[in-house]
Amino acid sequence: MALHVGQLLLLPLRPHWAVPIKSFRVGLCAHEAMAGVSAWWDGYTTRFKGMWHSCGPGSWSTLFVSTATIQQCQSIVATPVSSRSSAGITAPQLKWAQKVVNASVHPDTNTIIPLPFRMSAHVPCNVVLLFGMLTASSPMAHAVAQTANQVFNVFQFWNNRNASNEVSLGRLTAATTGAVCGAVWAVLAMDRWLLRLQARGARMYKVGRLVLPFVGAACAKPFQLAIMRADEWQRGVELLDAAGTRLTPVPRAPSNLAQQNPEALAPPSDLRSVAAGRRAVGLTIATRILYLVQPMLIPPLIMMWLQRRVWMTGRAAVLTNIALITMSSAVATPACIALFAQRSTIPVHALEPEVIARLPPGIDQVYFNKGI
Repeated sequence: MALHVGQLLLLPLRPHWAVPIKSFRVGLCAHEAMAGVSAWWDGYTTRFKGMWHSCGPGSWSTLFVSTATIQQCQSIVATPVSSRSSAGITAPQLKWAQKVVNASVHPDTNTIIPLPFRMSAHVPCNVVLLFGMLTASSPMAHAVAQTANQVFNVFQFWNNRNASNEVSLGRLTAATTGAVCGAVWAVLAMDRWLLRLQARGARMYKVGRLVLPFVGAACAKPFQLAIMRADEWQRGVELLDAAGTRLTPVPRAPSNLAQQNPEALAPPSDLRSVAAGRRAVGLTIATRILYLVQPMLIPPLIMMWLQRRVWMTGRAAVLTNIALITMSSAVATPACIALFAQRSTIPVHALEPEVIARLPPGIDQVYFNKGI
């Protein structure tokens, strides 16, 4: 192919401008991607440390503190900063009081949460429930274990719910019924399918038996959370700014209809978004299902390998199984809850048009409470 004289003159210069520019663009994109991953990892490790001390092994030292001790810790935390030194409150005392309050007291109502339903008791209580689900050997045993697990989950959510999320007794009953029916139906349906595989001699039978408890527990999460938090994906959740302050809607321009009805001019007290509410519920469902993977799949796999040894039988097998479930749950609980920030973000363009129109100017993303 013939080259133009100008192209021949510029050919020696091409490596100095064409290739470096393309490499620079690729390098810039890679640098931005690595910076984003690094920022997410830094935030994740910070959240993991916080969850370790609020719902992981770091919070177990607060499990059996008395009611009087909790009330004393509440008074220490409530003491003004200027009065703490005169009251003789030391830094270690304040740190311990804050840890007890965070693990035992509802943040919105300041009421003491019953011991079994505190987040600090999540792992110890779930070890019992997980052991029951993983060792169930009959359809009836699976149904009983799944029912106990879902009833406990509902009451734990009830005692740790957001104070702005009104949950009636009817909705609580519906959430419990939906979760139990979803879990039991999934277990019984999969059990019948596995019996057909066993009759055919299929290799997938053992794998199916292994994941049966996980499938039942995972199928219950969408029913439970979608019903319990129906207000969030139907009416929306409150939107916050970067400082955590509730956003107030910009007043609409007066219209003839609004002039006839002055109450229409009064803006709502806060700004809510259904899109943010659906994202909050979806992130919570994903977190709850991911949490089940480690304690419900890893211990059975290890036990399957260990039980091939003659010595791993009887009491040794039971104690080893409990130890594996405890270790898996202790790590999985804070690790999964920390995946998404409690105060999550959503870009403005993902909100509803009517919400975008009421936002204050100069905002490109808003925040919302994801829930647990």
